Amino acid sequence: MLVAHALVRLGAPEPAYFQALFDTRDAGRPAWGRALLAATIAAVNGADPRAAVLRQETRNRLAVEARAAHLEEPEPEWGWSVFWGAGRGDATVLLALLAGADDAGLADKVVRGLLDRLSRADSRTTPDTAWTLQALAAYREARAGGAGRRVATATLGNDVLLRAELTGDEPAQQRTTVAMADLERRAGTGRALPLVVEVEGTGEVHAAALLSYALRRTDRPSLAQGLALERRFLADGGRPIGSVRAGDEVTLEITVMAPATRRFVAVEVPLPAGLEGLDPGLATTRQLTPDRPMEDETIGGGEPPWLPGFDRVELRDDRIVLFATELPAGRHVHRVLCRATTAGTFAVAAGRAEAMYAPELFGTTAATTFEVTPAGR
Repeated sequence: MLVAHALVRLGAPEPAYFQALFDTRDAGRPAWGRALLAATIAAVNGADPRAAVLRQETRNRLAVEARAAHLEEPEPEWGWSVFWGAGRGDATVLLALLAGADDAGLADKVVRGLLDRLSRADSRTTPDTAWTLQALAAYREARAGGAGRRVATATLGNDVLLRAELTGDEPAQQRTTVAMADLERRAGTGRALPLVVEVEGTGEVHAAALLSYALRRTDRPSLAQGLALERRFLADGGRPIGSVRAGDEVTLEITVMAPATRRFVAVEVPLPAGLEGLDPGLATTRQLTPDRPMEDETIGGGEPPWLPGFDRVELRDDRIVLFATELPAGRHVHRVLCRATTAGTFAVAAGRAEAMYAPELFGTTAATTFEVTPAGR
């Protein structure tokens, strides 16, 4: 397949190879090779029915998420090989999809997955990078070709929020913000408030909308949209509690559950005003375990234990913030020791876990209350 592809790129195709490769595609050949064959055949004849069959078989092997897509193909049992690589697999899929008229949306998601992979230096190889750049160049040529003047208009209800004029294929970005109070005023009482983006002209325009809010009520359930987040306050024995005496210590347990690998995850978990997180770097801070003042526990699907979960932790005055460059699929638990400092009953805002560059993947806890009783009680 690599030879057939190289001959096409050199301008000397050998269509006689195509049928033999097509007929033997199930004989232990990798899925990325099937995608590459689809792109190779389509480069010679875009209407060839064999290319359509191969593209459909390739689509069936994709894992599609809200923002990205990638080829599901296990590493060969015989180990690492220069003829296998996750980045190369996604790149050949992109080349195949670009040859299909109905695969634009899916191709965009594969591109996002490739860009995410390219930004991580830990698993990048030279062949993967070369194939990725080749595929991204083909994507840009296919999308940017013929781009002219275009006007994008975003309307909210009957009001124009943004009008952007774009020319050529040079990247440009425009944005606007609507305050929550203004949004509520526009919506009125129960009135639908559609957000519509319209484009006139030739060329691509990418649009996104992000709603940022904080729940004040404590009767709202937690949310899980691609990530799930749980917050618990624990006594010494691990028993969940909703109150503690002033001066006592309590463990805050933060649990993040990911159904699939998530990248660049940020977690913010507010603390009640009556609690403060204890700095594990101080000699006066009691250790949760003899050698680990802050505990981490990861339960995943076979990932090696040395892969990082949360690689940065910040103890702020009013919240705990966790960051993970890559969060493998599974259950990830982080525990922080806190001390009750001020008596009272305190509202605790909802916590939030979010993929920073894919905000549609997020999870929240419910808002709650926590009581700190006077030390004498």
